[in-house]
Amino acid sequence: MNTEDKGGRWAAVILILCLVGIGGWMILAQRSSRPWAPLRHTAADYEGFNLAMGEWVWRVVAVGNDDPTAPNLVARVGTSQDGAAPKVLVRLVHGYNMPMCMRIKGYRVELVRDERNTAGEQIWRLISELNESNIWITRMIRADDLVDTGSDICNLAFPRVGIPDDPHWAPKGLTWEAVRHPWTNLRLMLRSRWNGSRTDWRTFFKFRQPAWVSDEELTVVSTSMKPVAPDEEEREIVRIRSAQNEFLEALRIFQRAKRPDDEGKRVAP
Repeated sequence: MNTEDKGGRWAAVILILCLVGIGGWMILAQRSSRPWAPLRHTAADYEGFNLAMGEWVWRVVAVGNDDPTAPNLVARVGTSQDGAAPKVLVRLVHGYNMPMCMRIKGYRVELVRDERNTAGEQIWRLISELNESNIWITRMIRADDLVDTGSDICNLAFPRVGIPDDPHWAPKGLTWEAVRHPWTNLRLMLRSRWNGSRTDWRTFFKFRQPAWVSDEELTVVSTSMKPVAPDEEEREIVRIRSAQNEFLEALRIFQRAKRPDDEGKRVAP
């Protein structure tokens, strides 16, 4: 047997396999960069939603009603009637992994309490690089009827909007600094790409699009707008929960009014 012919055949097979692999990767990379499909639930569904004055006075925060791919649905800033305590920001957004998203953005995220079995909430402490602490409360609800699901927010995908790059690095192209420190800049670039891929290797290699927000579950995210001292956390949790409950109850009433005859999707009182 002619070993040269055999070696040539193997080289041809390997070359063909490489070409097929590269071609497949190029097809997947093209598909992963296609435009995003519109979300089924959008901010337009909540046009006309108003919050009556209760324990809180509310101000509207714009969320971009004209974008059918935007994850934010409704946002309000609440001020307590006495006006003395910090304001509370409450948002209704498509389901996303808030703790991992904020970790990538440079925050230290700690679970204070998991109260999904009682209040349907998870309570978080977010600590910034300046060592300032804020309390966040998240609550998972079903998109179709706003009923609590009791889901763990950590099981959801990362948000696709606002790619969470490494906060300490931004691409600057070919610069003298990059040439002087090639390995450092390569490491930062790869870290940024890894964060942008939501720490998923298939997304990192462009085999699929970055994970999308959930269109089946929504998240109510509530937080005070000023840092909170350790001895004030419990009082702040009560305040944030009060604002969140008032916001969510008003949303449920609004949805019931829009669909009074939908017997199959009644919202829990």
